[in-house]
Amino acid sequence: MKNNLFEFIPLGGLGEVGMNCSLFKFGEQKLVIDAGILFADSNDFGIEAILPDFWSLIDKEAPQSWFITHAHEDHIGALPFAFKVAQTLKKKMPQVYLPELAYWIVKEKLKEEPSLKWETVESSITILEAGETVEIGDLKVKSLKNRHSTLDTCSLAFEWQHKENESLKMLHTGDFKLDYHEFEDGVLSVSDLNPFKGDECDFLFIDSTNSPRDGQSVSEKEIWPYLSKAIENHDGRIFATLFSSNLYRIASLIHIGQKHGKKVALVGRSMQQIFRIARERGLFEKYCPKFSFEDIVEADQINQFPLEKQLVLCSGSQGEIR
Repeated sequence: MKNNLFEFIPLGGLGEVGMNCSLFKFGEQKLVIDAGILFADSNDFGIEAILPDFWSLIDKEAPQSWFITHAHEDHIGALPFAFKVAQTLKKKMPQVYLPELAYWIVKEKLKEEPSLKWETVESSITILEAGETVEIGDLKVKSLKNRHSTLDTCSLAFEWQHKENESLKMLHTGDFKLDYHEFEDGVLSVSDLNPFKGDECDFLFIDSTNSPRDGQSVSEKEIWPYLSKAIENHDGRIFATLFSSNLYRIASLIHIGQKHGKKVALVGRSMQQIFRIARERGLFEKYCPKFSFEDIVEADQINQFPLEKQLVLCSGSQGEIR
């Protein structure tokens, strides 16, 4: 007899920031969404990060597929550990589907793991393009672009043919930002998604940070005039601190800085790494405001220019422990 039971099991991240990971069971088809870490605090002595329980997940549930919604650490940071768990248990790692930016960042992470060989895990990760549908047995999973504070973020639409002539439809939004301004990639916000061509959605999974709060956050486009004014009117060196994954904000600052004659330096390992990935893969040209790479200098070269010409973008300074 066919198992037509749907189950949803959150393993972390539900109602909290960090450690995002959920198990979805569509009858015999099992898939996981996201693999995030939670940064430890002062109460977690000797611990750097907290992860979901991948041992039980991979050993007992043996999911066939794993979907990543975007490139933030609380959604991808634990993925290398999942590979190591599968390797230790001598289990086949589920096929991992993820957006392009997340793919290249995860590739860098996996290559830095001494116990993992890239050649052995490469076939287990696949770029999932916006609008692409993955078929897993009688389940269809479609990637839908949305807007968030990092590039290349997706929502996931599921359609499961659990009975003859009857399907279960659901949407997992992932993290998103409501923003009705026009952007370079043409994506507005998750509110524009209509994955089922007008049909009703049976379940909506929505757990984006601050989503229960009324209103919406300030648009990147609305921040531009204030950034421009601050950079133009300051006659000394400028430091701008932000998350290294916010590539649209980075591109905006460089664009504005160059407009006002600034030389730009990027400081911080993650900032430099993600910037390099985005540059190599053409993501800035694809998603962001235009700027010139020629006026970007190395951090140890910025002092060669007058103070009023210096704009330094920094990561790792959000006031969090370590």
